[in-house]
Amino acid sequence: MRESELNHRTPGRDGRTCRGVFRHVLPAILALTLLLGGCGKEEEVRGPEKVSLRLNEAQMLLIASSERKRTEELYTDRIWQVEVGDGGRTYEEAFGDRMKEFFIELEAMDCLAEAQGLKIQGEERKRLDDAAAAFYETSVAGTDLADRLSRDDTAALFRDYALALAERNAMMSDRRAEVSESEAKVIRVQQIITDDPAAAEKALERAQSGGDFYALAQTYSRNRSIQVRLTRGELPQEAEDAVFRLNDGELSGIVQAGGLYYIFKCIDAYDEKETALRRQTMQEERLRTVVSEAFEDWCDGHSVEIDSQIFGNVLETAKTGSYQGEDFFAAVKAAAQ
Repeated sequence: MRESELNHRTPGRDGRTCRGVFRHVLPAILALTLLLGGCGKEEEVRGPEKVSLRLNEAQMLLIASSERKRTEELYTDRIWQVEVGDGGRTYEEAFGDRMKEFFIELEAMDCLAEAQGLKIQGEERKRLDDAAAAFYETSVAGTDLADRLSRDDTAALFRDYALALAERNAMMSDRRAEVSESEAKVIRVQQIITDDPAAAEKALERAQSGGDFYALAQTYSRNRSIQVRLTRGELPQEAEDAVFRLNDGELSGIVQAGGLYYIFKCIDAYDEKETALRRQTMQEERLRTVVSEAFEDWCDGHSVEIDSQIFGNVLETAKTGSYQGEDFFAAVKAAAQ
């Protein structure tokens, strides 16, 4: 998981709190604490707890430099002047916003992981420290970055990001994100849809007598889509209940719903490949919702601050530098697996 996988592409607001910045975070919920006074006293609300960013300037510079190099490898250095969104903002400006948001989210992820008791220790820590040492020798030592970034800082940064990855993995086990095969099921059918009950009766009679269903649909259906893939939620409930009970080759009766008359012939009662893909997509969507809600709750009670001058220095140095090292995100992910 790299920077682009941790956050949205749309830049967040230019504020100091993390609420509304990124959604792809953690499954822990820390609610805003309300201090309730005694009888007759007004309710007192405690403001957000300020959280200091654990990354120092050199560590932020390594991440920004690595992601900048990866971006140029993908899009060339001409990407920075491309306008994105409204208002004439450049990709360069959007990149700065995304990096700030990434640092805020990384801090939030690590805080939540620690609140859940997740730790980087034992064999995992040794593996990360060894990877960090190798990364330092190949990507930092002998460069201008070595004057700013120590070996210990590099190792700590590897552990911080690995902790965020560990929290993400823990988050993926949240049961609210689970999707059953029944929910995700994809079937393939041929259909006849008409608003004429007499036509529906005639079409069904001919289909039951062995008539070619596809040809009958071309004659009787008002819907040009005859052979379709269907998932739950696409049809009126009465039609859905009928069609998802069918086995391969079976015909439904006439199903009336919403002023229309439906007849289905099942071609494939379980499209295994499409069902698997849909299940994965649905789980990812649900996971994003779970994560978004958890992150919003955390941000209700916390504010991560980044010194604007230091952050500006990071962006400018990364812009004018010539980082040629490894991809930081890929290096940590490989070590953390």
